[in-house]
Amino acid sequence: MRNVPGLSHFYGVVTKGEDFYADRLEIHPSQKMQFGKTWGVGSVSSVRGIRVYWSDAKGGRPGQMLLVVPAKPIRSQEQKDNAVFLLGLIEDYKGEFTRIDIALDDYEKRLDFDAVHQAFKDDHYFYVNSYREISGKRSRKAPLGRTIYMGSTGSDKFLRLYDKSVESKGETDSYRLELVLKSKHAQLVGAAWCQMVLQPEETVSRWLSSIVVGAVDFREKVNKNRERCPLLAWWADFCAAVEVSGIRLVLPKKEGCLVRTMQALENQYAPIFATISAVLGDAFGPYIDQLRQAGEDRMGSRHRALIGLAKAE
Repeated sequence: MRNVPGLSHFYGVVTKGEDFYADRLEIHPSQKMQFGKTWGVGSVSSVRGIRVYWSDAKGGRPGQMLLVVPAKPIRSQEQKDNAVFLLGLIEDYKGEFTRIDIALDDYEKRLDFDAVHQAFKDDHYFYVNSYREISGKRSRKAPLGRTIYMGSTGSDKFLRLYDKSVESKGETDSYRLELVLKSKHAQLVGAAWCQMVLQPEETVSRWLSSIVVGAVDFREKVNKNRERCPLLAWWADFCAAVEVSGIRLVLPKKEGCLVRTMQALENQYAPIFATISAVLGDAFGPYIDQLRQAGEDRMGSRHRALIGLAKAE
Protein backbone atom coordinates (compact mmCIF):
# COMPACT_ATOMS: atom_id res chain seq x y z
CA MET A 1 0.00 0.00 0.00
CA ARG A 2 1.61 3.20 -1.22
CA ASN A 3 -0.53 5.96 0.27
CA VAL A 4 -0.32 5.67 4.06
CA PRO A 5 -0.42 9.24 5.46
CA GLY A 6 1.19 8.50 8.80
CA LEU A 7 1.53 6.36 11.91
CA SER A 8 -2.09 6.80 12.94
CA HIS A 9 -3.24 5.13 9.73
CA PHE A 10 -0.61 2.44 10.21
CA TYR A 11 -1.97 1.70 13.68
CA GLY A 12 -5.46 1.68 12.18
CA VAL A 13 -4.51 -1.11 9.78
CA VAL A 14 -2.90 -3.04 12.63
CA THR A 15 -6.12 -2.76 14.64
CA LYS A 16 -8.23 -3.84 11.66
CA GLY A 17 -5.97 -6.83 11.15
CA GLU A 18 -6.23 -7.81 14.81
CA ASP A 19 -10.02 -7.54 14.77
CA PHE A 20 -10.54 -9.33 11.45
CA TYR A 21 -8.10 -12.21 11.92
CA ALA A 22 -8.57 -12.45 15.71
CA ASP A 23 -4.84 -12.21 16.23
CA ARG A 24 -2.93 -10.08 18.75
CA LEU A 25 0.04 -8.19 17.32
CA GLU A 26 3.18 -6.66 18.76
CA ILE A 27 5.01 -3.61 17.40
CA HIS A 28 8.78 -3.73 16.91
CA PRO A 29 10.18 -0.21 16.19
CA SER A 30 13.01 0.28 13.71
CA GLN A 31 13.14 -3.33 12.58
CA LYS A 32 15.33 -3.62 9.51
CA MET A 33 13.53 -4.89 6.41
CA GLN A 34 14.65 -5.27 2.82
CA PHE A 35 13.33 -1.83 1.88
CA GLY A 36 14.77 0.11 4.82
CA LYS A 37 14.03 0.86 8.45
CA THR A 38 10.42 0.26 9.31
CA TRP A 39 7.98 -0.28 12.08
CA GLY A 40 7.31 -4.00 12.04
CA VAL A 41 4.23 -5.67 13.51
CA GLY A 42 4.08 -9.43 14.00
CA SER A 43 1.74 -11.98 15.51
CA VAL A 44 2.52 -13.02 19.09
CA SER A 45 0.43 -16.20 18.82
CA SER A 46 2.18 -17.86 15.92
CA VAL A 47 5.00 -17.32 13.44
CA ARG A 48 2.34 -18.04 10.82
CA GLY A 49 0.31 -15.03 11.88
CA ILE A 50 -0.17 -11.82 9.92
CA ARG A 51 2.59 -9.21 9.73
CA VAL A 52 2.44 -5.53 8.86
CA TYR A 53 5.40 -3.30 7.99
CA TRP A 54 5.39 0.45 7.58
CA SER A 55 8.09 2.58 5.99
CA ASP A 56 8.44 6.27 6.91
CA ALA A 57 7.35 8.99 4.52
CA LYS A 58 10.29 10.42 2.57
CA GLY A 59 10.80 13.26 0.12
CA GLY A 60 7.21 14.43 0.27
CA ARG A 61 5.71 11.04 -0.49
CA PRO A 62 3.46 9.26 2.04
CA GLY A 63 4.48 6.19 3.95
CA GLN A 64 4.29 2.71 2.47
CA MET A 65 2.86 -0.38 4.07
CA LEU A 66 3.34 -4.10 3.45
CA LEU A 67 0.71 -6.53 4.73
CA VAL A 68 1.66 -10.22 4.83
CA VAL A 69 -1.16 -12.70 5.43
CA PRO A 70 -0.08 -16.39 5.49
CA ALA A 71 -2.39 -19.31 4.76
CA LYS A 72 -3.43 -20.01 8.36
CA PRO A 73 -5.21 -16.69 9.04
CA ILE A 74 -6.65 -16.66 5.50
CA ARG A 75 -8.23 -20.09 6.10
CA SER A 76 -9.78 -18.80 9.32
CA GLN A 77 -12.15 -16.60 7.28
CA GLU A 78 -14.50 -17.09 4.35
CA GLN A 79 -12.86 -16.29 1.01
CA LYS A 80 -15.35 -13.51 0.27
CA ASP A 81 -14.69 -11.92 3.67
CA ASN A 82 -10.93 -12.01 3.03
CA ALA A 83 -11.50 -10.36 -0.35
CA VAL A 84 -13.74 -7.62 1.08
CA PHE A 85 -11.23 -6.87 3.86
CA LEU A 86 -8.27 -6.60 1.49
CA LEU A 87 -10.25 -4.73 -1.13
CA GLY A 88 -11.09 -2.04 1.45
CA LEU A 89 -7.39 -1.56 2.26
CA ILE A 90 -6.52 -1.44 -1.43
CA GLU A 91 -9.10 1.26 -2.13
CA ASP A 92 -8.19 3.32 0.94
CA TYR A 93 -4.42 3.24 0.50
CA LYS A 94 -3.80 2.66 -3.22
CA GLY A 95 -2.75 -0.89 -2.52
CA GLU A 96 -1.84 -3.68 -4.89
CA PHE A 97 -0.92 -7.33 -4.58
CA THR A 98 2.83 -7.95 -4.65
CA ARG A 99 2.75 -11.73 -4.06
CA ILE A 100 0.13 -14.48 -4.05
CA ASP A 101 0.70 -18.16 -3.26
CA ILE A 102 -2.01 -20.57 -4.48
CA ALA A 103 -1.84 -24.15 -3.19
CA LEU A 104 -3.54 -27.24 -4.60
CA ASP A 105 -3.33 -30.30 -2.32
CA ASP A 106 -3.14 -33.76 -3.86
CA TYR A 107 -4.43 -35.90 -0.99
CA GLU A 108 -4.49 -39.04 -3.14
CA LYS A 109 -0.82 -38.40 -4.05
CA ARG A 110 -1.35 -38.96 -7.76
CA LEU A 111 1.52 -36.60 -8.63
CA ASP A 112 4.41 -39.01 -8.42
CA PHE A 113 7.73 -37.19 -7.97
CA ASP A 114 9.63 -39.69 -10.12
CA ALA A 115 7.12 -39.27 -12.97
CA VAL A 116 7.40 -35.47 -12.82
CA HIS A 117 11.19 -35.69 -12.73
CA GLN A 118 11.21 -38.03 -15.74
CA ALA A 119 8.87 -35.74 -17.70
CA PHE A 120 11.32 -32.89 -17.31
CA LYS A 121 14.26 -35.12 -18.14
CA ASP A 122 12.48 -36.23 -21.36
CA ASP A 123 11.49 -32.64 -22.24
CA HIS A 124 7.79 -33.50 -22.09
CA TYR A 125 6.59 -30.21 -20.62
CA PHE A 126 5.34 -26.77 -21.64
CA TYR A 127 5.09 -23.27 -20.13
CA VAL A 128 8.10 -23.38 -17.78
CA ASN A 129 11.69 -22.71 -18.79
CA SER A 130 13.55 -24.70 -16.18
CA TYR A 131 13.24 -27.09 -13.27
CA ARG A 132 15.35 -28.32 -10.40
CA GLU A 133 14.87 -30.74 -7.57
CA ILE A 134 16.13 -30.47 -4.02
CA SER A 135 15.93 -32.95 -1.16
CA GLY A 136 15.79 -32.27 2.53
CA LYS A 137 18.38 -33.68 4.89
CA ARG A 138 17.78 -37.27 5.92
CA SER A 139 17.69 -37.89 9.66
CA ARG A 140 16.66 -40.67 12.00
CA LYS A 141 13.63 -38.71 13.20
CA ALA A 142 12.33 -37.29 9.91
CA PRO A 143 11.89 -38.76 6.41
CA LEU A 144 13.50 -37.30 3.34
CA GLY A 145 11.50 -34.45 1.81
CA ARG A 146 11.60 -33.70 -1.94
CA THR A 147 10.75 -30.45 -3.68
CA ILE A 148 10.61 -29.91 -7.43
CA TYR A 149 10.77 -26.29 -8.62
CA MET A 150 9.26 -25.57 -12.03
CA GLY A 151 10.49 -22.23 -13.30
CA SER A 152 13.02 -19.88 -11.76
CA THR A 153 12.37 -18.85 -8.16
CA GLY A 154 13.68 -15.41 -9.11
CA SER A 155 10.95 -14.94 -11.71
CA ASP A 156 7.46 -13.51 -11.24
CA LYS A 157 5.82 -16.93 -11.61
CA PHE A 158 6.97 -20.41 -10.62
CA LEU A 159 5.59 -23.72 -9.35
CA ARG A 160 6.80 -26.05 -6.68
CA LEU A 161 5.74 -29.59 -5.84
CA TYR A 162 6.59 -30.84 -2.37
CA ASP A 163 5.50 -33.34 0.25
CA LYS A 164 3.30 -31.33 2.58
CA SER A 165 3.15 -34.17 5.10
CA VAL A 166 6.89 -33.78 5.66
CA GLU A 167 6.80 -29.97 5.68
CA SER A 168 3.84 -29.88 8.10
CA LYS A 169 5.15 -32.77 10.24
CA GLY A 170 2.09 -34.86 9.50
CA GLU A 171 -0.52 -32.14 9.99
CA THR A 172 -1.49 -32.21 6.28
CA ASP A 173 -1.00 -35.52 4.50
CA SER A 174 -0.74 -34.52 0.83
CA TYR A 175 1.51 -33.64 -2.04
CA ARG A 176 1.17 -29.91 -2.61
CA LEU A 177 1.39 -28.18 -5.98
CA GLU A 178 1.92 -24.51 -5.17
CA LEU A 179 2.01 -21.57 -7.56
CA VAL A 180 3.88 -18.43 -6.52
CA LEU A 181 2.90 -15.22 -8.31
CA LYS A 182 4.67 -11.90 -7.95
CA SER A 183 4.53 -8.41 -9.45
CA LYS A 184 2.10 -8.05 -12.38
CA HIS A 185 0.99 -11.68 -12.22
CA ALA A 186 0.00 -11.19 -8.57
CA GLN A 187 -1.76 -7.93 -9.40
CA LEU A 188 -3.71 -9.59 -12.20
CA VAL A 189 -4.94 -12.54 -10.13
CA GLY A 190 -5.43 -10.52 -6.94
CA ALA A 191 -7.58 -7.90 -8.63
CA ALA A 192 -9.72 -10.59 -10.29
CA TRP A 193 -10.07 -12.52 -7.02
CA CYS A 194 -11.27 -9.44 -5.14
CA GLN A 195 -13.95 -8.85 -7.77
CA MET A 196 -15.34 -12.38 -7.25
CA VAL A 197 -16.74 -11.64 -3.78
CA LEU A 198 -20.30 -12.51 -4.87
CA GLN A 199 -19.31 -15.82 -6.48
CA PRO A 200 -19.83 -19.09 -4.57
CA GLU A 201 -16.70 -20.22 -2.75
CA GLU A 202 -16.61 -23.45 -4.76
CA THR A 203 -16.51 -21.42 -7.99
CA VAL A 204 -13.63 -19.28 -6.71
CA SER A 205 -11.69 -22.33 -5.47
CA ARG A 206 -12.12 -24.09 -8.81
CA TRP A 207 -10.90 -20.96 -10.61
CA LEU A 208 -7.81 -20.74 -8.39
CA SER A 209 -7.10 -24.46 -8.89
CA SER A 210 -7.36 -23.98 -12.65
CA ILE A 211 -4.71 -21.26 -12.50
CA VAL A 212 -2.33 -23.61 -10.66
CA VAL A 213 -2.90 -26.45 -13.14
CA GLY A 214 -2.56 -24.06 -16.07
CA ALA A 215 0.94 -22.96 -15.04
CA VAL A 216 2.48 -26.14 -16.48
CA ASP A 217 1.46 -28.78 -18.99
CA PHE A 218 2.95 -32.26 -19.32
CA ARG A 219 2.64 -33.63 -22.85
CA GLU A 220 4.63 -35.93 -25.08
CA LYS A 221 6.37 -33.60 -27.52
CA VAL A 222 5.59 -35.28 -30.82
CA ASN A 223 4.76 -31.93 -32.48
CA LYS A 224 5.74 -28.29 -32.12
CA ASN A 225 2.06 -27.48 -31.73
CA ARG A 226 1.22 -28.13 -28.08
CA GLU A 227 -2.42 -28.96 -28.82
CA ARG A 228 -1.32 -31.82 -31.06
CA CYS A 229 0.80 -33.36 -28.33
CA PRO A 230 -0.98 -35.96 -26.16
CA LEU A 231 -1.14 -35.46 -22.41
CA LEU A 232 1.05 -37.75 -20.36
CA ALA A 233 -1.22 -40.37 -18.81
CA TRP A 234 -0.50 -39.52 -15.17
CA TRP A 235 -1.04 -35.79 -15.81
CA ALA A 236 -4.32 -36.48 -17.60
CA ASP A 237 -5.46 -38.61 -14.64
CA PHE A 238 -4.54 -35.85 -12.18
CA CYS A 239 -6.39 -33.13 -14.14
CA ALA A 240 -9.44 -35.39 -14.37
CA ALA A 241 -9.29 -36.10 -10.61
CA VAL A 242 -9.19 -32.44 -9.59
CA GLU A 243 -11.90 -31.74 -12.20
CA VAL A 244 -10.37 -28.56 -13.58
CA SER A 245 -8.97 -27.44 -16.91
CA GLY A 246 -5.87 -25.33 -16.76
CA ILE A 247 -6.20 -21.57 -17.17
CA ARG A 248 -3.15 -19.97 -18.75
CA LEU A 249 -2.27 -16.60 -17.21
CA VAL A 250 -1.56 -14.03 -19.91
CA LEU A 251 -0.51 -10.51 -18.98
CA PRO A 252 -2.02 -7.64 -20.96
CA LYS A 253 0.13 -6.52 -23.86
CA LYS A 254 2.36 -3.56 -23.22
CA GLU A 255 1.04 -0.26 -24.45
CA GLY A 256 2.62 1.25 -27.53
CA CYS A 257 5.85 3.18 -27.26
CA LEU A 258 4.11 6.50 -28.01
CA VAL A 259 1.55 5.92 -25.26
CA ARG A 260 4.31 5.10 -22.77
CA THR A 261 6.20 8.24 -23.79
CA MET A 262 3.08 10.39 -23.38
CA GLN A 263 2.40 8.83 -19.96
CA ALA A 264 5.97 9.52 -18.86
CA LEU A 265 5.59 13.15 -20.01
CA GLU A 266 2.31 13.48 -18.12
CA ASN A 267 3.65 11.91 -14.93
CA GLN A 268 6.75 14.06 -14.84
CA TYR A 269 5.73 17.43 -16.32
CA ALA A 270 1.92 17.81 -16.12
CA PRO A 271 2.04 19.99 -12.96
CA ILE A 272 4.73 22.19 -14.56
CA PHE A 273 2.64 22.71 -17.71
CA ALA A 274 -0.39 23.51 -15.57
CA THR A 275 1.64 26.10 -13.65
CA ILE A 276 2.93 27.75 -16.84
CA SER A 277 -0.59 27.78 -18.32
CA ALA A 278 -1.99 29.48 -15.20
CA VAL A 279 0.64 32.22 -15.49
CA LEU A 280 0.59 32.76 -19.28
CA GLY A 281 -3.15 32.47 -19.81
CA ASP A 282 -3.97 32.99 -23.53
CA ALA A 283 -0.27 33.10 -24.34
CA PHE A 284 0.10 29.44 -23.38
CA GLY A 285 -0.96 28.19 -26.86
CA PRO A 286 1.70 30.20 -28.72
CA TYR A 287 4.24 29.07 -26.13
CA ILE A 288 3.44 25.41 -26.90
CA ASP A 289 3.80 26.10 -30.64
CA GLN A 290 7.17 27.69 -30.00
CA LEU A 291 8.19 24.72 -27.84
CA ARG A 292 7.13 22.28 -30.57
CA GLN A 293 9.13 24.15 -33.22
CA ALA A 294 12.22 24.15 -31.01
CA GLY A 295 11.76 20.41 -30.51
CA GLU A 296 11.54 19.76 -34.25
CA ASP A 297 14.79 21.65 -34.78
CA ARG A 298 16.54 19.50 -32.19
CA MET A 299 15.00 16.16 -33.21
CA GLY A 300 17.53 13.38 -33.68
CA SER A 301 17.58 9.85 -35.09
CA ARG A 302 16.21 8.38 -31.86
CA HIS A 303 13.12 10.59 -32.05
CA ARG A 304 12.54 9.79 -35.73
CA ALA A 305 12.81 6.10 -34.92
CA LEU A 306 10.16 6.57 -32.24
CA ILE A 307 7.85 8.21 -34.80
CA GLY A 308 8.31 5.30 -37.21
CA LEU A 309 7.73 2.72 -34.49
CA ALA A 310 4.60 4.49 -33.21
CA LYS A 311 3.11 4.64 -36.73
CA ALA A 312 3.84 0.95 -37.24
CA GLU A 313 2.10 0.10 -33.98
